[in-house]
Amino acid sequence: MMEKYEMRRQIGPSICDASGKLSHAEAFGLFMDIASFHAEQIGVGFAAMAKRREFWLTVHCRIELRKPLALMDTVTGETW
Repeated sequence: MMEKYEMRRQIGPSICDASGKLSHAEAFGLFMDIASFHAEQIGVGFAAMAKRREFWLTVHCRIELRKPLALMDTVTGETW
């Protein structure tokens, strides 16, 4: 069974577009952040992989935004 990892994050002004909404590019950045934290916890993060002269990359990603995210919203992301 794969271990699930969750992270709560508030949407700040630095990742919003001019209309105050979370941009698609920044949403993907949030997903990469959570994947990186999870990878570190399970021993396949950047440092562990670099020691083995290996790297990881995202080959499959499912993005499910149930409503537009805006400035000061709090969201929970999860990976497994």
